[in-house]
Amino acid sequence: MTKRLRLLLGGNWIAEATEYIVEGRQTARLPLSAFKPVLDFTNTTMADIHGGNEKLSPRAVKMVNDDPNAQDVEVDLSLVDAWQEVELPYKNPFAEQNHQVVVLPTARRITVSYQGKQVASTSSAFACFEIGSKPYPLRLYIPNKDVNMEHLSATDTTSHCPFKGNAEYYAIDDKKDLAWYYKSPLQAVRDLKNTICFYVEKPGFNVHVECGDIPYPSEGFGYTN
Repeated sequence: MTKRLRLLLGGNWIAEATEYIVEGRQTARLPLSAFKPVLDFTNTTMADIHGGNEKLSPRAVKMVNDDPNAQDVEVDLSLVDAWQEVELPYKNPFAEQNHQVVVLPTARRITVSYQGKQVASTSSAFACFEIGSKPYPLRLYIPNKDVNMEHLSATDTTSHCPFKGNAEYYAIDDKKDLAWYYKSPLQAVRDLKNTICFYVEKPGFNVHVECGDIPYPSEGFGYTN
């Protein structure tokens, strides 16, 4: 089965490849030709990436083995917003409901604090983009292993999402229902298993995303209906 890799930056898909290697969720190797015209080479082996109004620092893209004649480049995935890897052809599982949900890994360092205490820090989060009949906020799901669970306690609250599954909730320091998780997420969003999401818009939260906010894609998620 053929797979496709796409890189997201500044709300734009800046590269797309079917021949690539992703190493440890931190680095991707793909052909130089996979990029749209967004590379700005600062010397013979390194380039900046441009995406929307964003410009990344040098060393975001590096020619393989520092060879200026190489046809492949290495990309530091912590310097793009997120990336998508899907099997082709990929059908939108929610097409009939006019609803789209996509979960993309991001290697950016994300830190979440509540009332001055750090409750999570990770470079292995998942960005959940959701588009339907109403606007949905971007949600960042953090692996359980990167959450300070001593601050969390389970509550008896539950909810159901037809696109993601049944959610259960956590309190933080006795403040009820400030985080949630899907114990058995639906297959289309299976990457949410063993992750936790925080109600970061509620008072007391502070979120820092390395290299700036992660915007919604300015065009579709790559589905075929």
